[in-house]
Amino acid sequence: MCLNVDFSYHHHDKRGRVVRRRAKQDILVYKVLRPLTQNSAASPYQGTQWTFGVEKTSIMKAQNDGYDCYVVEEALHSCLNMDSARSHSNYYRNIYPAVIPKGSMLIYGDNDEVASNRLIVYRDESELMKARGAIGPGIPRGEIANFGKGK
Repeated sequence: MCLNVDFSYHHHDKRGRVVRRRAKQDILVYKVLRPLTQNSAASPYQGTQWTFGVEKTSIMKAQNDGYDCYVVEEALHSCLNMDSARSHSNYYRNIYPAVIPKGSMLIYGDNDEVASNRLIVYRDESELMKARGAIGPGIPRGEIANFGKGK
């Protein structure tokens, strides 16, 4: 999966790199995966295996595609809402609730997608609520994550 950086939420630093945001709170997102077992699933594009309830970490790199666009390929991709997730799902893929934990670095993309360096996928919303409690309240995308290196 490839994410095009949404520059209405990001800018470039002095070296021309995309400035990432840091999550100020847990962010509820949705992950589209292929079910494997009762406790695991796999990403449809890279085949990465996910165990429900276990945090995954990744590097996150935005690169210029050679034109006027920056893309993120290396990161943990997810969708900000169900409509976006539905556009990536089909008969062989399920939509799972997930959390980008507070303090994670993230980059917003076009089409309501997001790439982050940390992500936890849950089997269903009841498992998520049991593990994390209530997520929210919802706040605007531009305010849910700030710029900077501090936690």
